[in-house]
Amino acid sequence: MAKERGRRLSIESEEQMRLKTLRVVDGLNVEMGLRILGGDITVYLRLMEQFAQKCQEDAIIILKQVAAENYQGLTQTVHSIKGVAGNLGAIKIQELSTEFEQMIRAQTGKEKLQKLANSFFNEIKKFIEAMPAKGIITKKSEGAADKAHADRMLSQLEVLLENNDTETYDLFEKSREVLLSAYGKPIEKMEEQVHEFDYGDALITLKSIRSKKLGHS
Repeated sequence: MAKERGRRLSIESEEQMRLKTLRVVDGLNVEMGLRILGGDITVYLRLMEQFAQKCQEDAIIILKQVAAENYQGLTQTVHSIKGVAGNLGAIKIQELSTEFEQMIRAQTGKEKLQKLANSFFNEIKKFIEAMPAKGIITKKSEGAADKAHADRMLSQLEVLLENNDTETYDLFEKSREVLLSAYGKPIEKMEEQVHEFDYGDALITLKSIRSKKLGHS
């Protein structure tokens, strides 16, 4: 018991150290992100790691989409970043994403979008460089926390899908990373169905995920 308590205190101390580092990151409101996640520090830190990786990958995709004038794909990529950024308190990236979306809709042209894409890329680079080192939280701790959070999100999505509620899209975007981490590839199928507003099939996929989960419990 004493050993387990010591390990738990060590994890909590490490989490607080990471939060302290995040609180000085320009354009990041840690308290806002924590409020949205119900104060779950472990999940927040895990999602921040995933978000930093997502931003790094998506920033390159955005540059390619602008170059190819793939504005539909560009809109989806930027909207996805904006949704996650808002839920984690990454205000600066959320604001840049909003500006980006508005410029795409206004059909401002490739040259202006290219300039904004470069600014976006540089801002994301600065954001990632300001992140604390990865891997502080133990896999066991973050896995249990993510699973519990994913279960709650899945239950909320089920209710929305059963009622054909358009809030499904926003909630899915908010919880996408933690759902992927918890349930893997089936979530990608569900994501496609939600994005196509095919709520009936998305509900079937969700129930299949839940059924497999119960089968392994």
